[in-house]
Amino acid sequence: MTKKILLLSLPFKKNYMRNARCDFVSWCGCQWWPIMLSLLATYLKSRGYLVKLIDAQAWEWDERKTGYEIGKLSPDKIIIYPGLESYETDLAFRNKLQMMGIPTAMYGYFAQLKDHNAFTIPSINAEYNAVQWIENKSYDTTNAINIFDNLPYMSEFMHFELQPEAKAYAAPSEPYPFIDVLFSKGCRYGKCAYCIWPKLHPHYFEMSAQRAVDEMEYIESLDHYKSIMIQDDTLLETRALSLSLEILKRNLNIKWSCYVRPNISYETLTMMKRAGCLNLHVGYESGNSVTLCNIRKGVTISQMADFTYDAKKAGLNIHGDFMIGIDATVPEIKNTIKFACKLNTSTVQFQAFIPYDSDTKQTVSVHNIKHLQRFAYCKFYSNPFKWSQIIKQFMKPRIFKESVKSCLLKSRSL
Repeated sequence: MTKKILLLSLPFKKNYMRNARCDFVSWCGCQWWPIMLSLLATYLKSRGYLVKLIDAQAWEWDERKTGYEIGKLSPDKIIIYPGLESYETDLAFRNKLQMMGIPTAMYGYFAQLKDHNAFTIPSINAEYNAVQWIENKSYDTTNAINIFDNLPYMSEFMHFELQPEAKAYAAPSEPYPFIDVLFSKGCRYGKCAYCIWPKLHPHYFEMSAQRAVDEMEYIESLDHYKSIMIQDDTLLETRALSLSLEILKRNLNIKWSCYVRPNISYETLTMMKRAGCLNLHVGYESGNSVTLCNIRKGVTISQMADFTYDAKKAGLNIHGDFMIGIDATVPEIKNTIKFACKLNTSTVQFQAFIPYDSDTKQTVSVHNIKHLQRFAYCKFYSNPFKWSQIIKQFMKPRIFKESVKSCLLKSRSL
């Protein structure tokens, strides 16, 4: 008999972001699609399992509603995608399911950071090892297994299986509605000291540019989404160029966004723009040269400034990502905020730095980081030239509502 597998993202705090690269409470109510669970779902379906995915956190289901839906589905096994902050709550729910007689495992990088128990599926070859767990077989963490070979379209699964709740997925930088995709796993650069993911998944696998653009062409044929967010860890210049050339070859019209490092040439940026690239999500992290050197970022302040100028000249929007607290002192953090305002990207995220391991330290207090994070947002978006970006959020009711609530709370606390 075909096994029924349930993939589960559990409820936690309001606006908690478990589907992002780091887990945090989003000040604007942003939610990415459950990209890692969708990758697993697509792989499991390709192996012949019946798969359901519940993203209770993003869909704003409470524990009672989640439990009721689990009972209706009556799965043979459950795989939970926990967060770091929510891990104890997720683990308690997992233990309840076990007591009910439903075999339940934890999956994903956050799970691997917290535990290495038998019920935690290893991050190396995670999707393959999920099958091993389902079939009660031994894990394989020694061989590099590329699951992207012949993988069906993840976007097809997300579009048809998650569509009833798709209104939950919105972001300030992306047109609404958008859809996430994943064309690779692992980081081709993989040297940043603060990033734990290359250590947990040291291999890098990617689809061919032709296969990736096949899926983009399929998404365009759905005639539903205004843009595609490529959630690959980062597109290095050669990869960004190959995708752009393939898109231009097929004359696709759909817009797309991606993560890049701030060192791509003007020539490639213009090619990306011609191919429909809309937004670049760029990890600047810090505005201090010493910090950039310490975290092995591999780019300089001048490279960041030149890249930003070139991207704007090419007509690309930039969502700038900065870490508040990765700098060693409060004056350095203020300099990072000043640098962010000077770059004047289209939108910005000031993420509180999370030290996942001993390679990077947090020397500024959590209280000061939270205060400076609020100060940074207010300073950046108080610029009248940014008001047009704020007005655009009227088209995304969830983002607009949560942003207004958050700004009111922040202004009262300053």
